[in-house]
Amino acid sequence: MPREFTSKNDLIDLKLFKQREVFLFEPIDADTVSHISRELIALDSEKKKIIRLFIYSPGGFVEAGLALVDLMQGLRSPIHTIIIGEACSMAGYISIHGTKRFITKNASWMGHEMHADYDDYHTKNQDRMTYDTGLWDKILKVYKEKTHLTDQDIDKLKRGELWLDAEMCLRKGIVDKILA
Repeated sequence: MPREFTSKNDLIDLKLFKQREVFLFEPIDADTVSHISRELIALDSEKKKIIRLFIYSPGGFVEAGLALVDLMQGLRSPIHTIIIGEACSMAGYISIHGTKRFITKNASWMGHEMHADYDDYHTKNQDRMTYDTGLWDKILKVYKEKTHLTDQDIDKLKRGELWLDAEMCLRKGIVDKILA
């Protein structure tokens, strides 16, 4: 039996869904990606029209974010990413995978090196460190392919945090357009 939409929030959610608008407004983890993935797949199965993915997130788990990126790239509908507020860390990485990429004038984008917690240096942690290093190298390669980040910018990603306002995002190829 289909879900009944009874509350005002349910009706708003339904209207936004019908307008093909999806929202990533939480930290990125398996639950968030599961929810957004179901929405994207459902919209893609209906028709192959633009889906707008609004992003306002502090980031989150790398593997969860990469799962969402893989899904986005496998859909036939174009996905336009729109950064509002901030897209940090993995949320910023997801944002550069839009078919078209937008940012609002007061929003910001932040990238940094992957974080990993290694509580000791046993063999299994060394294996994980080797895996993470390879994963980080892949992420950096994508940044270089999809943006105009300079070697100095990439160095900031590796050694700290790279914060960009909307104008800098446009200049550095993070986004295609600033929305008023």
